[in-house]
Amino acid sequence: MEYPRDFSESARARVELENIKAQQQLQSELKSARDFPSRMTLGPSAERAFDGYVLRVFLRFAEQACDLGRAGHWGVSRVRAESEEFLRLFTIMAFFQIGEDLDGRRLTSDPICSHSGQILPEVLRRFRSRDQWLRYQEQLAGLADSISQERVVVRNGHPSCEKPGTNRGKKPDAGVAARRCIVRANIALTTEQLCKRFEMERIVSPWPNFPGWIKGFRTDQYKQRICVMISKDKAAAREPR
Repeated sequence: MEYPRDFSESARARVELENIKAQQQLQSELKSARDFPSRMTLGPSAERAFDGYVLRVFLRFAEQACDLGRAGHWGVSRVRAESEEFLRLFTIMAFFQIGEDLDGRRLTSDPICSHSGQILPEVLRRFRSRDQWLRYQEQLAGLADSISQERVVVRNGHPSCEKPGTNRGKKPDAGVAARRCIVRANIALTTEQLCKRFEMERIVSPWPNFPGWIKGFRTDQYKQRICVMISKDKAAAREPR
């Protein structure tokens, strides 16, 4: 696979490793995916497995792209553009390289428009209905929130970037620490699944008059806040300790 020049060797290795693991999972799922095999295709289960494979690798790429954004190398629009171009190219590669079983049957119909070279609208709708796409959106929202809160301050006569409210010596309170511990131990869970865990563990929310984690996630008032907060917690959990 080809990567942007700004991707470090370690970032590329993480994507390659995810690709290997995702291929192994795909082959495992295909063993039970022969629901309605025909001469040409394997059926809906194989299509879902193919979509899951593509999106799993795409999500890992997007995570590395967001790391570049947090480091100040890329803006949100660059992260989105590079990630979604990777999704297009990787979908093409996956279809032609591993899009068939040993008998030559397609796992899915051609996902790319033959005229524009873009992912077909119906395939994009499938992708966007999956949990991985929601997690991708959460990562972008978290990155955008982080960048938007940066402000320029003058220290010793030189401008520098600082996040408001920064207090380097202050430790998080018990509720925040407990929440982050749950996120770190269950980092693969979706935001909604984590909200259920928070509810079970009676984790205190950072907002007054909060209706509860599950109810809050289902309201427009709190859903975006929760997604941004958990995205930050996941990013912190991935950093070397």
